[in-house]
Amino acid sequence: MLRVENLHTFRGRIHALKGVGIHLNAGEIFAVVGPNGAGKSTLLGTIAGLYRSSQGRVWFEGAEVTGTAPEELVRRGLALVPERRQVFQGLSVRDNLLLGAYHRYRQQRQTLERDTEDILTLFPRLRQRIGQAAGSLSGGEQQMLAVGRALMARPKLLILDEPSLGLAPKMIAELFEAFVDMRKSRGLTILLVEQNIRAALGIADRGLVLERGRVKVEGSVSELKTHPQVEAAYLGRYAEASASPGGPAG
Repeated sequence: MLRVENLHTFRGRIHALKGVGIHLNAGEIFAVVGPNGAGKSTLLGTIAGLYRSSQGRVWFEGAEVTGTAPEELVRRGLALVPERRQVFQGLSVRDNLLLGAYHRYRQQRQTLERDTEDILTLFPRLRQRIGQAAGSLSGGEQQMLAVGRALMARPKLLILDEPSLGLAPKMIAELFEAFVDMRKSRGLTILLVEQNIRAALGIADRGLVLERGRVKVEGSVSELKTHPQVEAAYLGRYAEASASPGGPAG
């Protein structure tokens, strides 16, 4: 469904992506993990048309979309849920959801109420707050709203940028369960960027580790979980070994 080859992107003078390649199959959840400053959000922004690459190519459903405007990518079926949610604080929950369908409002207006109902069924918390201003919601509820707004575009590929950021563990579990449900019930393909590697690998099929703008490790979830570099840097094995007698020093 999605293929990226040799992507190079600069953010100002910073060479944020250095030859990154990635491919997603239809219907899978693919996780991109790594530390702060690794280039994860830049990768998503470049795929979604927010940033222009200096080199490399992007294909979506077999067609090259390198440099395509974000609004055209939404029409083609690619929706991004940005980092830190970015809901419209002064608008109601309902109006935020309707804005997600702006590109089909005139032609498919009769379907919007049904789509809204589907979102409220997926996220019952939003039903209770449908008339409230988005800014009055909790962080977790705003994240649900941001995801719901993206779903109103009827995407084929949903791109999620750090959805667990700043949320309590219970809310993270609730959200990630919804992602799995979306894949099953809607046939969505999901590209997930996360610093919470345990949560990400808990629902993903495949993934990669991005460090300093380069792909360090890529493979199935089982391969990533047992890879020495991933275990040491992200899954706590190094810390456990360091704390034990005879563990690594220095």
